Amino acid sequence: MTWQYVFPSNKALETTTNTTFNVKFGRSVQSEDDIEISPIEGSKVQFTAADLTKLRSRLWMVIMQSHTRSEMLSIVEKDFSGDRHWVAYTLSDITKKSVSNRTVQAWLMDPGKPSSRTCPEWALQALKTYIAADSNNAYLEQGRKHRESDSYSSKAWSAEVDNRHCVNFATNEILGEERRLNEWRSANFYTLPAMMHRLEDQTQKYLSNLSSRLCAIESALEKSTSFEDFKSVALAAIRDKDMAEWLIKNARRDIENRTGEFASEDGVAES
Repeated sequence: MTWQYVFPSNKALETTTNTTFNVKFGRSVQSEDDIEISPIEGSKVQFTAADLTKLRSRLWMVIMQSHTRSEMLSIVEKDFSGDRHWVAYTLSDITKKSVSNRTVQAWLMDPGKPSSRTCPEWALQALKTYIAADSNNAYLEQGRKHRESDSYSSKAWSAEVDNRHCVNFATNEILGEERRLNEWRSANFYTLPAMMHRLEDQTQKYLSNLSSRLCAIESALEKSTSFEDFKSVALAAIRDKDMAEWLIKNARRDIENRTGEFASEDGVAES
């Protein structure tokens, strides 16, 4: 049984049965006894008292994990300047466990995503203890200053992806491919032609864009006598082709939407 839930919403989705539950909290939320859950009116699935007890217990675990994840994110961003590598190195050093930057990224992923991993309590407590120790204050401050100054310098995008985004970007690719696959699987006689047309249209536009750039590069190679000359000629040709495509795109938009000059029968735009 798996929950999709964001605290403190009053609705939660149990994904195994695809059932939405009402969630009600007591005045103080200290344990699972302080929450009540009930299927929304009209639910097709029947739950016994034992089922509801198990579901409530697991929802409580999700709520606790949400708090842990939020605390971890706050520490990563505030005390370690968002540097996942730094956090991973620190945890590996003080706990002697194998923690990587991707581990930290996975801890911070939204629950329910394939890359999301439960942030263990020992990791959060280890960082809290480390930050609270006066002997580490100078090192942490020096590290933050270094990373703040480094943020103003130009860094390779691959380094930024490695540190912060690789797990998230990879997850988005996985979910996007799954979504497209499900669209094709659910296609029928009426929707399939439109889907095929969309795929063909996207492919043709990509190939056309790629072809125009290759032509610009080939033309520049033939006309240029030096690398600087080649770079100048090639970039000018690419910008020219991009401008032509932009003009065509805008004209098409106005034709299809009957705007601009195409809003009237005589093709004269209103002033």
